[in-house]
Amino acid sequence: MVFRGAKAGFAALKSGPSGPAALYAALTLSRGSVEIDAGKGRALGKTAAPCMHAGKPIKNREVSMKRFGMLLVAMGLVLGSAAQAQEKINPTDPQPTCPMCPGTYIPSSELEAYTKKALDEKLLDQQVRDIDIGKAHIGLGMVHRGRLEKPVPDSVAEHDQISEVYHVISGAATLVLGPDILNRQRRPATMRTVVEFNGPGNNGSEVRNGVAYEIKAGDVVVIPAGTGHWFTKIDDHIDYIMVRIDPDKVTPLKSEAQSKDYLSKPARKGE
Repeated sequence: MVFRGAKAGFAALKSGPSGPAALYAALTLSRGSVEIDAGKGRALGKTAAPCMHAGKPIKNREVSMKRFGMLLVAMGLVLGSAAQAQEKINPTDPQPTCPMCPGTYIPSSELEAYTKKALDEKLLDQQVRDIDIGKAHIGLGMVHRGRLEKPVPDSVAEHDQISEVYHVISGAATLVLGPDILNRQRRPATMRTVVEFNGPGNNGSEVRNGVAYEIKAGDVVVIPAGTGHWFTKIDDHIDYIMVRIDPDKVTPLKSEAQSKDYLSKPARKGE
């Protein structure tokens, strides 16, 4: 039978010659069994019915074997393409919102350089990166605030479109959060922080019925867009990383090269 003949052929592959001739003989049997000429790698004799190519001149068999080799190559290409197709994401599944986007790495040395710059040049808020992640921009800022015994007038901040996440690195402060802001005043559209950092929003004089939090190193604070945030006391200082979530992409991108350029020279007045 076919399986018996094929079995004999593959057994010959293990014990006899190797190469296309032996493989060809093994895979083109119809029924019966064959013997392999160990010297020439060709089929000899039969016990039942021969394969479809038995009895042909050697030259014809060589041509057939070449065609058979080409067929194997084509089959390999087809099977390889099918395997790749299986690896692709099913078009009915959710697709990546940022296809082929690179990751972003920011070393601690760069963040520390921003803190040093803030101290040296008396800066408050600095944007380290602004990254496109597909459906939104993600901004990363370094903020340094010095000692504060009582709140500055009209120092409640609110951003219309950008949410913020604070991760406190060092220091401690009292932070009041709440959506009900008194005496709202629109921030000038030309302010650098509005244009490049946190988009349009308002200042206010107080947060009515706000919740006060004593935040310290290691703490995390999430401030949704539209929520007022108000520092009312800072014991000595507070340094924190600020992650800005910008779904409407109102802020410009900032790359590593732009960050290095910014750190390489004094900040412009008002930064």
